[in-house]
Amino acid sequence: MGEVGLLGEVRKVLGLERRVKEAKKLGYSVASAESGKSVAAAIKKLLRD
Repeated sequence: MGEVGLLGEVRKVLGLERRVKEAKKLGYSVASAESGKSVAAAIKKLLRD
């Protein structure tokens, strides 16, 4: 979970626990907190797990 920068990097966000709780309420079952990695790398990791 994070902001995506113009170069495709995932940036750290504040209030991660609160965001995860809200995502669960909305029906999401998987979250990734891969700050500093590219979006592609985070997606590949999610697909492997």
